[in-house]
Amino acid sequence: MSTWTRSIVATAVIVLAVGATALSIRLRPAPPPPPIETVTHVFTLDEGAVSAIAVVSRRGELRAERGGSGWRVAQLVLAPTDSGGSPASPEPTQAEIDQAVAELVRQVVALPEIDRFPRGERELREFGLDRPQLRITLTLASGATESLEGGELTITSTGVYARQSSRDDVLEIGSLFFNEVDAALYRLRGLARSPDPKSGNENARAGAASAS
Repeated sequence: MSTWTRSIVATAVIVLAVGATALSIRLRPAPPPPPIETVTHVFTLDEGAVSAIAVVSRRGELRAERGGSGWRVAQLVLAPTDSGGSPASPEPTQAEIDQAVAELVRQVVALPEIDRFPRGERELREFGLDRPQLRITLTLASGATESLEGGELTITSTGVYARQSSRDDVLEIGSLFFNEVDAALYRLRGLARSPDPKSGNENARAGAASAS
C-alpha cells in the first residue's frame, strides 16, 4: 500500500471516528434532573387564616390582631434594655405596623423544621423546653390556636429544640428564627411601653414561657 493510500485510509478512519463520537453525543440521553429537596414546615396552615399572633420572648411581649385595615398592635412590652419611648424611637405608621406584623406571621407560618423525633421518656428540661425562651401563639379565624415553643440550642448551635402545643414530639428549627422575631419587635419598638414592676411583667414573661 502506497503512502498516499495509507494517508487516505487514516484520514477516513479519523473522520469516521469523529462522526461516531458526535453521533453518540447527540443520541446520549439527557441526565436526570437533580432530586427535589422537599421542605417540611412546622405549621400546615395558610397565613391568611391567622387572625392574631402573640409572642412571649426574651426581648418582650407582643400581641397583634388583624382587622379590616390590616394588623393592629394591641400590646407591646419590651425588656428594659430594648424599650422604646425615646425620641430615637418614633411611633411607626400603620403601614409600617402592618408590614412588620405581616412579615412576622409569614415567617412563622413558613418556618421549616430541620428534624422531628419522639420525646419518649425524656424530660422537657433536657431540651430547655421546661422554661422556653420563646413562645408564639397563632389564633386562627376559626378560633383554634397553634403554638410553638423554643428551648435550648442543639449541639451544633445552628438549631433550637422546639415543640408544638398540639404534639408531644420534639423538633429542631433554625436558631436564626430567634433573630427574626427580635427584629420584628425592634421595628415596632416605638409602640412599646415600659414594663410596670407592679404588674409582674418580668415574672409573667418567664412564667408564660415555662408553661408546658
